Amino acid sequence: MTGGLVCVAGIDLASGAMVRPLKTDGTNWEEEKWVNGGYMVVGNVLNLEPGNTPHRSFPHAHEDFFVLTVGVAGEATNTELFSACNATASVSVASVLDPHIMAKKYVNAGSECRSLFCVVQPKHSIKLSDKFEKIQLSFPCYDGWYNLPVTDLAARSAGDPTAGVENLRGRIDGASSHIAVRLGLAREWDGPNHDYDPKRCYLQVNGVIGN
Repeated sequence: MTGGLVCVAGIDLASGAMVRPLKTDGTNWEEEKWVNGGYMVVGNVLNLEPGNTPHRSFPHAHEDFFVLTVGVAGEATNTELFSACNATASVSVASVLDPHIMAKKYVNAGSECRSLFCVVQPKHSIKLSDKFEKIQLSFPCYDGWYNLPVTDLAARSAGDPTAGVENLRGRIDGASSHIAVRLGLAREWDGPNHDYDPKRCYLQVNGVIGN
């Protein structure tokens, strides 16, 4: 989420695969028009007319999906949302990103792995923090703990990192028992000093959905 633009993702109801819709010029969606306007909202069922998706660099090539038109076809309940995530969830981060994941934080640009997926965790296993003025979420996997930045729109829009953590905590505490943690790889980055070679795609928490 940068410059008033929002990166969105969803599940293709026909295939069960996760997709990342993009405008026909390959850019993300203006928050004011597409989120506040009621289109790109968590839980919406969308009709997306596919455009011509050119070759994209990995890892994002697996899910990038250019669309010509967007229409709202309906709205899923939270139960339906969790069920869809649970049915397509991966057993662990490593099952998706091995052998590419580095330091449990990033993959190198060009890695031929998926860039969108989710894991389901018991709600009591998830830890939240606003350390260093950043919203962070931690959870255990088979290969150890992952501590990741959060880009969840509702949490990021809460006002400040502390309010963002409280927003997430309320949703997690309100779940019955489990949380679908939606994960994604950010676009490639060459680092604060522009010296990452190859560039890196950092793993982040895109959202949480409780049962």
